[in-house]
Formats: sequence, C-alpha cells, structure tokens
Amino acid sequence: MKQRISLIIVWLLNLAVIGMIVWLAIVLRADAETTIKTHRESYLLARARADTLNWREVLKTSAPDRARVAKIFVNRDSLIDFIEEIETITHENLVVFKLGEPVITSDQLKLTLPVQGAFPDIYRLIERFENLPYQLAIEQIDLNSGVDWQGQITFNLLSFNDQHVQD
Repeated sequence: MKQRISLIIVWLLNLAVIGMIVWLAIVLRADAETTIKTHRESYLLARARADTLNWREVLKTSAPDRARVAKIFVNRDSLIDFIEEIETITHENLVVFKLGEPVITSDQLKLTLPVQGAFPDIYRLIERFENLPYQLAIEQIDLNSGVDWQGQITFNLLSFNDQHVQD
C-alpha cells in the first residue's frame, strides 16, 4: 500500500510538473508574440519617422521651386502685382499705355493695352510679354503707323485662377 501511495504521489508530481511546463510554454509563447508584435510596431514607427524626415527634407529643398511655380499663377490677391509688372515692362520699353479694364472669368484674365510708341519699342514690349513666366496668349495686336505707332494689344492670361468665382 505504501508503494501504491508513493506511485500515486510520483504520478501527481509528474502531472504537476507537466502542468507547470505547459503553463510555462503558454506564458512564454504569449510573451514571444507580444515581443514580435512590439518589434514590428517599433520598426513601422521608425520607418514612418524616417519617411516623415525625408518628406520634410524634400519639402524644404523644393520650397524655392514651389514658390516659383506658385508665382506663375495669378489670382485676385496677386493681380495688382501682375499689373504692376506689366506697367514696369511697358515703361522700360518706352511705350506709353493706358491700362484698360480687365475682363475676369474663372480661369482667365483678358487685358487690353492701348499703346503708343516707336515700332521697335512696341515690338520689344511684345517680346517681353511673350517671355514672362505666365501663360499668356496674345489675342490681337492692332497697330497704326504715324509719327508714333499706336494701337492696342489684347492678351489673355491663361494662368489665372479666380478663387472668388463660384461655379
């Protein structure tokens, strides 16, 4: 009987040890999964941070280019600067002009410039208009000769965006 009790105790101890080993394996597996998940999240966060830093650097280095592109497009806020630029170019080319009322639509601005001056000066003025960084389309040039050439130049500013016009 004593042997039987010893055998039962040994079996119970074996079952306890096996139970503890199974419990320990379950705990270690859960910890391993948590560790793997944490490493994966840490990697993804480090990668997202590196991507963010790269984008910040790209945005910082492209700021002058973006400013140059933005300057090409004229809206109501920058319209005065554009007209002043036209006036400056006209005065530099020794052409007398009077700015007509601009015709504004949602996607273009139409300007008519009555001009007066020597033909070479008016010609240089037109060349300067064509070389502006804006998308201009010269619609019509009417010139009459006399002591001075006079007439009008009509062009459309195609790179105009009127943010106030509602569709």
